[in-house]
Amino acid sequence: MIGAEQIKVNFEAFNGVLEANFEDERLEKLKTLTENLKERMMFAPASTKDWFNNAFPGGYLDHVLRVNKIANQLHKLYAFHNANETYTGEELNFVSLFSQLGKLGDWNNEYF
Repeated sequence: MIGAEQIKVNFEAFNGVLEANFEDERLEKLKTLTENLKERMMFAPASTKDWFNNAFPGGYLDHVLRVNKIANQLHKLYAFHNANETYTGEELNFVSLFSQLGKLGDWNNEYF
């Protein structure tokens, strides 16, 4: 479980990752999306099953930020070992930040 202050910090951190990894029109569109979904993003759990990870209010963003951090750590490890990259840093961050977006529901209805 995380508190209200950490939920706010996580949303700010999410926006910081956006600012650091995207620019121009894509950044503006992603910021518009996250602003429209702000409340859901901040308070949604990562799962409705209480035995799964982060199944608590605020768990969605906490989970997404962890996935993003690990994805970037793995990217650095692959680069250290001269692995062939078949993706850009922007693609890596986009996928790690938004692969769980469907868990928030659609424009009219929350999923959780």
